[in-house]
Amino acid sequence: MEDLLAFSGTGRVIFHEDDIHLYHKGQAYESSFWVIQQGRVEISDETPMGAQLRDVLGPGDILGLDRYPAAAGYLHTARTATEVILYAFDSEAFEELVARYPEATRYMTAHLSAGARHTKALQSPVTRERLLSEKEKTVWLNARVNVYEPMTRQAATCGPELPIRDVARRMREAGREALAVVDSAGLTLGLITRTGLCDRVATGDILVDAPAETIMDCRFRTVAPGLRSTDYMLQMVRSRCSVLAITSDGSTATALQEIVTEEDVAIDCGRNPIALLRAISISGTVAELANMRERARDLVLDGLVGPSVIEWLMQLWSEINREMLKRVISIAEAELSIAGRPAPDLPSCWMLFGSAGRDELFSITVPQIGLAFANPSMAETEEVRRYFDTLMAKVTAKLKACGLKARPNESTDLRTLDDWKAFFVHRMQDPIGNRVYQAREYFDFQVVKGDPALGAGLLATILQEMERSPSFLPVLANDVIANQPPLTFFEGTVIESDGQLNSTLDLEKTAMTPIADAARVLAFGSRDVSSPNTLHRLRRAAGIMPHYASILHDAAEAWRIVGYHHALNGFARQCQYDVVHQPRLTRFDQRLLKTAFDSTRRFLELASTLEYGRATR
Repeated sequence: MEDLLAFSGTGRVIFHEDDIHLYHKGQAYESSFWVIQQGRVEISDETPMGAQLRDVLGPGDILGLDRYPAAAGYLHTARTATEVILYAFDSEAFEELVARYPEATRYMTAHLSAGARHTKALQSPVTRERLLSEKEKTVWLNARVNVYEPMTRQAATCGPELPIRDVARRMREAGREALAVVDSAGLTLGLITRTGLCDRVATGDILVDAPAETIMDCRFRTVAPGLRSTDYMLQMVRSRCSVLAITSDGSTATALQEIVTEEDVAIDCGRNPIALLRAISISGTVAELANMRERARDLVLDGLVGPSVIEWLMQLWSEINREMLKRVISIAEAELSIAGRPAPDLPSCWMLFGSAGRDELFSITVPQIGLAFANPSMAETEEVRRYFDTLMAKVTAKLKACGLKARPNESTDLRTLDDWKAFFVHRMQDPIGNRVYQAREYFDFQVVKGDPALGAGLLATILQEMERSPSFLPVLANDVIANQPPLTFFEGTVIESDGQLNSTLDLEKTAMTPIADAARVLAFGSRDVSSPNTLHRLRRAAGIMPHYASILHDAAEAWRIVGYHHALNGFARQCQYDVVHQPRLTRFDQRLLKTAFDSTRRFLELASTLEYGRATR
């Protein structure tokens, strides 16, 4: 308070009428900056095509402090749109004062990044550290403890011929939950866990004198050293395993360094989502699944503290959603079987589309589900379709019973494989006439349960049709700019790019979906269908087009910023619709979101103007 009062006493009060230029683009920096006491100031960019509005500032906003070493003067022009009263302060004295207070530094970092119109200012480690709140710095997901470092014990190992009796004794003496079977060169052949010993030996399936190789799990996962505990934890969650082998380069071709177990990462993190997933996979009723879903939500909410953790949490939540869907399907199939309606003897697969297909669904709504099945014979067609219709209805009802809400305009996407292929071909051959824009979310899908070959067949069809339908990608790219992020925030309202004022902010429509749409276009332009995930697509695009890497990295950072608020609104507050009421946003949130909106706009411009031929390189 003493510093604040002393600094405030150095200020000067300045009055300006409306339509007065406070400074012009390129003008040399002044020694002062201003805080708006009342009135409205418009920030514009002078271009050959005329002035373009970039921001609107009001009471409490800072003006004239966005100074960058590479620029000789102001980056934009500031003009009063009404009569204004400003407080003028010395810039150097202010910067010295801000440096003493972490929260002030955090806010100014966000303010300056918004002034730069993109998130490039957020990329440096020092800047990113400044943006972290105290909760983000201390949350378990940002812990810098490495699993490998605190372990002082050697990895428990044995040769493939060692009797299982001695394997158990060696594990007990080492105090480890797992042991690695290695060859003479130290390469890992398989892993044995204490649970595996109980399942195979204590039950009498295998004799205790049998060699270790008869009980080892050869389908183990290897990882590189030097990762954080949470990184190892996520690997276990994805692989549905409780132990990982750490090797020199993360592959089976190099020697074992250590074994990390579920218990190790649980001790480091104080959390155990692997156990939660295991409980979901064996739940016998919808009531149990509903309880597990609430436990999972509590776990995620515990870490939902800022943009720095959103990618990890979305991946975890996606794994939980997939496991729940698989279990619900199994329960529904079992009920039909008990009722005398066994599953048809046909290959089939369940799919997730849209945000769920991209592993980006962070809300309480039922995911967009689809089912594909092989073409039945003419005589079986009606019965097969009736079975899958009933099964789909049961699955949807059970998901709602788990606490999920119905999607707007909910429909059943149930087709034969040939019908699914025709669905995609039909829209790709005439993307305008057949309204591909309304079906674009179907192009982001993943197989959750069933025969993965059917999903691979759909991807192959999409790739083939891209070569036969040259207008598909240009139309998809042009549609990217259909939804634009807002321009800025002003006095409790959101100013849209067309000047309209709103009291609410639709994050999904104005930011999340446009970034996903543009990333899809870039991925398809390079014929990349390896993953529908938006951040994966942006990383791959940055590698393919390094000259656009800055814009692509900015877009990824924008996705994280917007994704955090999307999750906070739809998941933490359990809102069915992805609309944020602007008064809930702090000034820091507004400045950081404005940075994300500007980065999104630049990314959409890039994706909509690239040339899409046979493949974008």
